[in-house]
Amino acid sequence: MHNNESETSEHISQDTENQSQETKSQEENHRYKEGELLSFVRVRFPGHAKSYPFLVGKRKLMYGQKVVAMSDRGMAVGYINSFIYELPFDRNMLPLKSINKIATEEDIKLEKENYK
Repeated sequence: MHNNESETSEHISQDTENQSQETKSQEENHRYKEGELLSFVRVRFPGHAKSYPFLVGKRKLMYGQKVVAMSDRGMAVGYINSFIYELPFDRNMLPLKSINKIATEEDIKLEKENYK
């Protein structure tokens, strides 16, 4: 029994070590430099009380425009509720979220059917 406990603790410590290595590699492999200016916009999803920051990229987005992005409940249609703003990149921002696409009429229709 004592042997199984030591094997379990070794397995747990290996898992913890692997997770910390994955986190380090994610932080090292980001494509932005410290202090680089990034463009963000805030997106609000129906049923959520607050809005969340998303990277804009090279898209032309407008206040009130509907977009498809990953919310904490999965892919969802949300709307932009801020103007584009810039912030200097900092590692504490990771992981950065980006907008998948501008919502089409079909996306909006599917979203309405899902929330019935």
